[in-house]
Amino acid sequence: MNSTFNTFYYFTDFLIISIIVLPLFFWTQKPVVRRMILILTTSYLLFVIAPRLLLFYFLFWLSIWIAQISLATKQRSSLLIILIIIFLAPLIIWKLYPAEFNIQFNLITHQLLKQISQRLWEIDAVRHLLIPIGFSFATFRAIDLLIQTHLGLINTLTLDRILYFGFFPPVLIVGPIIEYREIELAPVAMTSFKLQYLTEGITRIIIGMTKIFVLAYPLQLSSEIFNNFDQNSSWIIWSSLFLFSWFFYLNFAGYADIAIGSARLYGFRIQENFNFPYFQPNIQAFWANWHISLTRFAQRNVFIPLGGFRPKTQYFAIIATIMVIALWHDLSFPLILFGCYHGFALCIHRYWDNRRKTLKQKPTTSQIWIIIKQLVTFLFVMLGFPLMMLPISQIMPFYLALLGY
Repeated sequence: MNSTFNTFYYFTDFLIISIIVLPLFFWTQKPVVRRMILILTTSYLLFVIAPRLLLFYFLFWLSIWIAQISLATKQRSSLLIILIIIFLAPLIIWKLYPAEFNIQFNLITHQLLKQISQRLWEIDAVRHLLIPIGFSFATFRAIDLLIQTHLGLINTLTLDRILYFGFFPPVLIVGPIIEYREIELAPVAMTSFKLQYLTEGITRIIIGMTKIFVLAYPLQLSSEIFNNFDQNSSWIIWSSLFLFSWFFYLNFAGYADIAIGSARLYGFRIQENFNFPYFQPNIQAFWANWHISLTRFAQRNVFIPLGGFRPKTQYFAIIATIMVIALWHDLSFPLILFGCYHGFALCIHRYWDNRRKTLKQKPTTSQIWIIIKQLVTFLFVMLGFPLMMLPISQIMPFYLALLGY
């Protein structure tokens, strides 16, 4: 037994079952029925992977429902902080102790199934050991929901709405980190099927598959440079790092396209997650267009509350925000370095941008200068990837190897 999981298989199953689900979804005009259809669809997909995963996510979102009711009843900031800590704790433990957490996660959820149904327990027993698939995305979506509830931006939701938000099938595995409002209003507006939904959805899915299998797949071996850089010359390391940068982006963005396209089949238009990040003229623009849903989550829940637009606190807010983004990927010292690397660059950019505005200098419109800035920004981003991919002991040797030492 292993802990492997193929994201593409999940979307393949979802698109196949959509042949049946999609007509049912548009046949009914009642939002509550549409919500139940999508909840049951995801329940089936999770059951196919492993019944324990279905049980886990049901209990997780049930607890979010209870927490939201508590927040609506007691409008206290202290309660919100306690709830955020409670729901962040499992994610933090998983990031710090992945092997131990995965074992306990599988054992506990598997044994809980036995208390519910012997038959489900037997079915689950032959499934692979799994990591809590999509848990990072689910945790941040849940926390965002609780914060917006506390701020009065969202009313208390019924359990079926909470499960609908939590079980929304296109974003369950690889995001984006959607807000409830993105899928709340859509069922009311969508009264009937439109061919536009089908054509736009299929087109976006094809674009995503092209990025993954045509463009990214041939580049996947470039990641091997992080394992054998000490056996290669400087120019091979540079070229491999360049190719890996594109592999990382195309693979991630491709799955985001499939998720967005899958949602579009059902009439939903969820937010973009990437917008040509490698063609941006500065590091701030890069982060505004890279993993957009995560960046926006951090902006509204970290950057703004910490005073990101106030002169005295703006730089602290920038560092804190990029640290949240970095550590969401993994709680490790290399990711702290990654956060510092990008955080300091963002602070420098903010300083010069403020200085330019103070001096009332207009940004250059020279096309050549813009291209140069795009190349410099891409080079900076590319040189940051080793901080994500290597253990701390290998980071300095890698950069020295880049320089030919």
